Amino acid sequence: MEKFKMLVVDDEQDFLETILKRLKARKIEVTGVESGYKALEFLDTHDVDVIILDVKMPGMDGIETLREIKKKKPLAEVIMLTGHASVESGIQGMQLGAFDYVMKPVALDELLEKVRQVMENIKRVAESVGSSMDRLAKCTVFMADMKEWDAMNEVYRTFFTAPNFPARSALGVNGLALNARVEIECIAVAK
Repeated sequence: MEKFKMLVVDDEQDFLETILKRLKARKIEVTGVESGYKALEFLDTHDVDVIILDVKMPGMDGIETLREIKKKKPLAEVIMLTGHASVESGIQGMQLGAFDYVMKPVALDELLEKVRQVMENIKRVAESVGSSMDRLAKCTVFMADMKEWDAMNEVYRTFFTAPNFPARSALGVNGLALNARVEIECIAVAK
């Protein structure tokens, strides 16, 4: 697996310490925090590729934390940790943009398999960024022919100022959202 940065968010101190120790033993760059609030503070100053997020936490629960993460870092990939009683929360998390969820207690190999899937998705999307850029260039030429400069500038502003675009373009971004954004922007402007 390629190098990546991970954040684990869980209020259960024993679980957090154990998972951090086991991930670091596998040479994974990982940080752990005990609450949704601390996760959001951490994300204000750090970039990560994968976030492992517990659903059941006091104060700001995992679902609310996920909502806030997606506002701050909409391209962040999140794997939800959920117990048997909160499978619905895991599904709700996926509806809010989480990549997937796993049941607690989770075997390290199972968690790493989900992380591997996330990283494969990021790599696959990174490869599609080039084709998205090609579509944007075609849209730009079309709009320039129409002399729609204000509209063209809006597409550039929307596309190139997307949160974390420069930092994440090499790794990839949420491909469906990125590809759809480019196509929708071009179609909307072209009309």
